[in-house]
Amino acid sequence: MTLNSRRLGNFAKFCLLTSIFLHNLGTQADTPVFEIGKFSLDPREQIPKIQPIAQHIAEKMQTFGYQSGAARIFPSFESAQQALVKGTLDSLTTSPFEA
Repeated sequence: MTLNSRRLGNFAKFCLLTSIFLHNLGTQADTPVFEIGKFSLDPREQIPKIQPIAQHIAEKMQTFGYQSGAARIFPSFESAQQALVKGTLDSLTTSPFEA
């Protein structure tokens, strides 16, 4: 196992735990896509970076009904917060200070 794959594995575990605490997994029955959000003003740069992570986590969480992963970019903390509250976002990869 290389250092990068170990980091990705640890990151996947972190995202899973974050998802459990921040989001009610029961609401995901209608949406089998694991969505990771990130704050950025440049989606073209960020989506290719986090899309593989979202897909990897979704593959590991098939037991919970996830079929694929998706990256979502948010321009502000408030917009990401609304997505978390509505249950349309599973996890964030950044802090509100990056926006």
